[in-house]
Amino acid sequence: MKHHCHNPHQIALIFLLFGLFFIESCVKDKDTLPTTENLYYYLTPEQIAQSPYFTNSKYDTLSFFNTKGDTFTFAKIKTDSTFNRVSFRNSGTGNATIYNYQYLHNTYQTLKGDGKFEVWHYHTNERGATKWIQIKLLNRNIEYGDDYLRNKYDEFTYYDSLEFRGINFRKAVRFYLYNKTLKDFSQWNYANAEDGIFTTYETNTNDTLFLLKK
Repeated sequence: MKHHCHNPHQIALIFLLFGLFFIESCVKDKDTLPTTENLYYYLTPEQIAQSPYFTNSKYDTLSFFNTKGDTFTFAKIKTDSTFNRVSFRNSGTGNATIYNYQYLHNTYQTLKGDGKFEVWHYHTNERGATKWIQIKLLNRNIEYGDDYLRNKYDEFTYYDSLEFRGINFRKAVRFYLYNKTLKDFSQWNYANAEDGIFTTYETNTNDTLFLLKK
């Protein structure tokens, strides 16, 4: 009976090749695993400065009155800072990219009268609108781009100075909001960076609200 003796060098070479094959397989498996990338986009100080709600403590309390003489007063109870997240996945690789867009949110508690006041400032909102401010004031929704106050658009009216009921407001813009129910531009709003929304009225009902500055 013959005994076959393997060369020690041959045995070592076999183990080396097997090890290299195992390592290469692991690397390939690791490289093909789906990955997730998070990208963060923050509001800039210039954007935030386009309203007083997050920068000026004088506007922690807001009072509005209407043409009937009713006063509605709101006090800020909290500020939230979080992200609107939008995810995209590559169907070929399975890799995902999550875009995180910062927004600020103030909640105000009613002190006198009924209703609520809330304000959001978005880097990018759920609809994809960028540089966007949204306000819920009593029964109306007000939205405008924060760049309305930094750039002049032909469809809006701009004022260096504007007076309402004995109060002077500087560097203001008047813009409309489309009413989906009435299908017209029945809501007109006045805003500036110093005071935020300071007048809003419904043209079909003449229901007007004025900011009472402290």
